[in-house]
Amino acid sequence: MTNTRLKQRFAFFQRAFLNLNEVKEQENRAFSNLEKEGIIQRFKVLIELCWKMLKDFLENEGFMVKSPKESVRKAFEYGLLKNC
Repeated sequence: MTNTRLKQRFAFFQRAFLNLNEVKEQENRAFSNLEKEGIIQRFKVLIELCWKMLKDFLENEGFMVKSPKESVRKAFEYGLLKNC
């Protein structure tokens, strides 16, 4: 995995995070069912990009990961994530 690919994944992750963060700025209003489904979809995209970005980073560091669960587990072990 190249650093270029990792940077690209991170850029996609940042955009997805900002898209979901737009919802937080409107937290005091009621959302329609369609809007709620859109928010859920944004969250799913963010989570998908997150584990893939972690996977790419860890593979770049020499680890072999195959699943989302394994990516998150290795990221905790490596110190990328912490339990708050």
